[in-house]
Amino acid sequence: MPSPTASRATADSTSTLGFAPSPRSDDFDSLTQLFLGELDLAQQPAPAAANSIRVETGPSAGAASTSPASDPLGPPPITLLMLGNLPVLGAAWAMQHARSASSARSAPVALAHIRDGILCLDAVGPGSELILETPGDPLRAIARLIDAGAEWILRAAEGDACASVSHAVPRFILLCGGDESSLVAGYRSLRTVIESIRERGDEPDTDSIQAVVLGSPAPEALRAQNRLIDTARRFLGFELQATFGAAKVQSFRPPQCVYRGPWPAGMNELLSEIALARSAPRQFPVASIQRQTPVLSSAIEDVITDPLPRSLTRCPALLADHLPDLRPLTLACPVAPAVQFALDAARSLHILASSNSAAPGSALDQLMAASAWSERNHSLVSRAAGLLARSEHPVLHLFSTTARSLLPMRESGAHLHLLVRIDEATAARGLACVDLH
Repeated sequence: MPSPTASRATADSTSTLGFAPSPRSDDFDSLTQLFLGELDLAQQPAPAAANSIRVETGPSAGAASTSPASDPLGPPPITLLMLGNLPVLGAAWAMQHARSASSARSAPVALAHIRDGILCLDAVGPGSELILETPGDPLRAIARLIDAGAEWILRAAEGDACASVSHAVPRFILLCGGDESSLVAGYRSLRTVIESIRERGDEPDTDSIQAVVLGSPAPEALRAQNRLIDTARRFLGFELQATFGAAKVQSFRPPQCVYRGPWPAGMNELLSEIALARSAPRQFPVASIQRQTPVLSSAIEDVITDPLPRSLTRCPALLADHLPDLRPLTLACPVAPAVQFALDAARSLHILASSNSAAPGSALDQLMAASAWSERNHSLVSRAAGLLARSEHPVLHLFSTTARSLLPMRESGAHLHLLVRIDEATAARGLACVDLH
């Protein structure tokens, strides 16, 4: 509930405007009179110093310029994007805001929204093209976006203040138009969020709730911005961080679709899954698998002569599962789609391929192509992988279940790994990895 000081401030400020203090049910009428009145911009009180104005008119305009700095060692905060009455389509403004946020961080943004039981997860900005689509698996899609270091922006349905999730979201941003009806609707959304936070005994932080006026020329947008700031101060006792952005939607490239599909739950459940995926450590095979003694190249032909049964010849989905010191990455190489990526403890890049799905020479060609691509695009891969160490060349790994196929590869410079069938109870997928290098 609002503090007594805030209540007195509200009563005093409304009296100075000629409004008699009214019950809560009449506040909307008083607010409408305030917005539809003929107050000149010069007559309005100047915004508090905390509400510094930063005018943005370029293509990146549209993101709140007063976003609180996130912990560089932790994940960026989740933002709930509330859409007021906006010109054109609210979804287009939301996409522009996401692109602005992505440009500010030079990292991808995960833009999510739920409509009619369908969850849409899009990756926007630098590195988004490396995040693969995961049809039919929303939880894996969430994990991929988190692995890519994406900032999460959840888009609420237009006109929905989402008070039910106010306890789970650290930051709210309202996007609204500059006309009177848009400001009234935007204020109501802000009021719903602020009061829901106060009802649980907390006081909202001034950096956690922001507003951006969009779709209006600068003079009109500035006037609307100041009205929002003043009205939040008068009626809610809250110092709103507000700014204004672009007057029109800019053209942009379509986002990278990561998931489109059923989501029978709601926004709260989506937030819970994101929080769970962020906090849970990735599960990788531990070093309980007995590593075999390296086999000398002269004795390779004696290791295995019979082909493995068909049920065991397929390598696991993640080749890094056979190497306990590596952490798999959910990256995709456009020039060598068959390879996989991983990081070691020193954050050096490893590239892995299997010769079981292609001829050994073809698999090696894919490794070489992926290595050259990763070196040419080191900064992009580093952002997607998260602080990738700068090394001369990635470490290459070639896997096979047939020893003979690895013989010609001994001088290739790649680490060779022979997969040998053992008891399924003691190794991943019934295969043990024998290092041949």
